[in-house]
Amino acid sequence: MNVSSSEMRIFMLFGVLFTFLEVTVTQFCEKNNDEAFSYRGSTNGPKMWKIFFTSCGGKQQSPIRIYEDEVLRDRNLTKLRFKNYNIPIKQAEIVNNGHTVMITPEDDVRRGISVQGSAFDLEQLHFHWGSVDRPGSEHTINHIRHPLEVHLVHKDKENRTAVVGLLVKVQKEYNAAFIPIIQVLMGVMYKDKSTQLLSPLNLNNLLPENPASFYRYIGSLTTPPCDEGVIWSILRKTTYIGRHQLDYFRRLYSVIKADKCSKCRLSENYRPSFPFLVKFFLLHSSIPMSFQRY
Repeated sequence: MNVSSSEMRIFMLFGVLFTFLEVTVTQFCEKNNDEAFSYRGSTNGPKMWKIFFTSCGGKQQSPIRIYEDEVLRDRNLTKLRFKNYNIPIKQAEIVNNGHTVMITPEDDVRRGISVQGSAFDLEQLHFHWGSVDRPGSEHTINHIRHPLEVHLVHKDKENRTAVVGLLVKVQKEYNAAFIPIIQVLMGVMYKDKSTQLLSPLNLNNLLPENPASFYRYIGSLTTPPCDEGVIWSILRKTTYIGRHQLDYFRRLYSVIKADKCSKCRLSENYRPSFPFLVKFFLLHSSIPMSFQRY
């Protein structure tokens, strides 16, 4: 195909424009360089993690890129079961740790999941998002990165980690399930700020209608120290958050109040995804799309 000089100039113009947009989205926050790791620091961002944390350079790193047409079947996978997720969390600590917002239940209810017959107890949940609607999530499904990803982190008695990943779309309408979270975010606007829930949080309401359908693989923590051996279950069905609700996350800062500036907003707190270079297994029966990595 022959391209005229005028067409070439147009292509170059768009290339410069896209480069500019990418730079504006990924501005460096120099104060983040004081941390052990960051998403927006110039010296300790995701590309540098493996230098300071050797496991971050491992061969089973998360997040990954998932392609449904490469998924096969594994009949040994069992249904992902949620225990006591329907019991509202009435007491929990919410913390801005400079990397995310983390919610840690502090009541006496034992919530958790069952993975291949093993019980894992819920320890905390946290969030990953962008300054714009895409990208925001860490895991990629068929090249799509959703605006928000929720990680529900569990541990078993052997200290193994199992994480349920919930991909979240954005819509105009509010999602009532997120209200207990949104209403406390302004109390943790800056790094190291913490607060308590003001109203009960029902995790069951955060889940999509059919949470039984999931993608399964063995990966790692998506933040340093990037320990491997993490059992991931990425729910195939998505849920949604209201556009104005998501904006509350984007108002947060990754630094203390004294250091706040526009470049140090807490956003783009997602690790770049890794190619999935191993075989997939598709779960049969009532869970139509699931895979496992070995």
